[in-house]
Amino acid sequence: MIGVTAMVDDAYPKVMDIMRSGRIDTVQIPYNVI
Repeated sequence: MIGVTAMVDDAYPKVMDIMRSGRIDTVQIPYNVI
């Protein structure tokens, strides 16, 4: 299993490109309700 992690907003566009490529299986993003 291959995944990618993004912890800053600036990285999200690149993560979305990688997701569209189909090269990864999982994505981890921060989730904070505060």
